[in-house]
Amino acid sequence: MVNNIAGMRRVTPSNIDIWDGTKIEGERWTREQLAEMARRYMDPAKVEAHTVTFKVFVAFNEPEAKRVFICPIIQRARRKPRVMVITPAGFGQWVDA
Repeated sequence: MVNNIAGMRRVTPSNIDIWDGTKIEGERWTREQLAEMARRYMDPAKVEAHTVTFKVFVAFNEPEAKRVFICPIIQRARRKPRVMVITPAGFGQWVDA
């Protein structure tokens, strides 16, 4: 029996990017962030925000690009300068403050 796996493509819901979300026109937050804030009983108008910036590799001999996200803060770390934010995909993630 010969298995031909070269033509198969693996699609999994666990392989998503936590920094991609559905932007709503005229809204500050993505649809997933709003849903997560509603689940946590947070007021989107009063929540504190944190700007997350990280570098993205484009290509050799190209200037480096940066991705910037404004994320609502869920919690602050006690000892380290870190905050837990809601990513644009609606997940909690610890980032440096």
